[in-house]
Amino acid sequence: MSRKPFHSSLDFVAPAKRNLPKFAFDFIEGGSGDEKAVRHNVESFENLKLIPHLRSKLGDTSLNSRILGLDYAAPFGVAPLGLCGLINPKADSILAKVAAKYNVPYVISAASNQSIETIVKAAGVPPWFQLYIPNVKAQLSNLLKKAEANACPVLVVTVDTPVPGRRLRDLKNGLKLPYKLNYANVVEAMKHPLWTVDRLLAGKIIFPNFDDAVSDNPNLTFRDLVAMQTGGDLNWLVIEKIREIWKAKLVLKGVLSPADAVHAQKLGVDAVIISNHGGRQLNAAPAPINMAPIFLDAGLKKDFLMLDSGIRSGEDIISSLARGASFSFMGRAFLYALAANGEKGVENLFDIIIDELSVNLKLLGLDCPADVSAKNSFGG
Repeated sequence: MSRKPFHSSLDFVAPAKRNLPKFAFDFIEGGSGDEKAVRHNVESFENLKLIPHLRSKLGDTSLNSRILGLDYAAPFGVAPLGLCGLINPKADSILAKVAAKYNVPYVISAASNQSIETIVKAAGVPPWFQLYIPNVKAQLSNLLKKAEANACPVLVVTVDTPVPGRRLRDLKNGLKLPYKLNYANVVEAMKHPLWTVDRLLAGKIIFPNFDDAVSDNPNLTFRDLVAMQTGGDLNWLVIEKIREIWKAKLVLKGVLSPADAVHAQKLGVDAVIISNHGGRQLNAAPAPINMAPIFLDAGLKKDFLMLDSGIRSGEDIISSLARGASFSFMGRAFLYALAANGEKGVENLFDIIIDELSVNLKLLGLDCPADVSAKNSFGG
């Protein structure tokens, strides 16, 4: 664990790299293809400018935000992170617990390595639930029932994963399930004894949200489980069906087409997350931050739009608000923090983001996140 102080999300990357075997660090950092989408996501934020204004009134700055009828302490949440048990066996519950402490949403992935029930117990509040479209229809119904039984207030359906992207780092490292260590990865694991001991003591990596499938077929392999999670029919008829079944808030994640967002709204979807999966799916996909104004031009309202991919700081969150989103999600940064310094690292990152948000809102002369808009805060 690192003993050096952390002052930005970037400070967690180097110690995370030291603490993890190469194949685990590459799983966090990597994207699809030559990873130009990952780079473009981050670079697109670097080119943005925010214009400060003199405040029109006296008063304290507040980060309180409201999204989908829910109140949170800041305008961001923790994005769904599948297979993060590879980084830390208790990653899902740690992230959910800390997110609840700071009163921001945590989105549990259907591909999490801890169950919804475990997450609710750890956090004290139900998470949002992220869903891939499984290729077994009964699994779709089972997952929806599981999310409903645990009072998940929001269902986030990921629509950019009809198949997994070609993530070259994972292919080169031999990272697949069921996982078998090759010689290079055994050497890497031996270089990181703390990670190795934690992982061995925790036992096999499992997907407990699919435990009903395991009970029906105890000989089911991890590869079969992964195949269940994706590869189902991903089309508008399925979204319509989910909208009919799911009575709480429904969000589509991975939308990059304004026309798709308009159609989703007509079907009764409550919001979309403009996202390219952090650059881990279609490598040629545009950076979501550059697409947000086009969604506004299509007549979509800000409260219908959220955004992820490439966000690394509180300033990036404000930039996403300035470009037209009402809320943001971060993913990789939390895994870096977790790998660098465990639960304390995650708390430290939250403190950093909150401070960055507060300082930058004050510098912009704004009272709250709702005051950030393309009209009064964004400059080319």
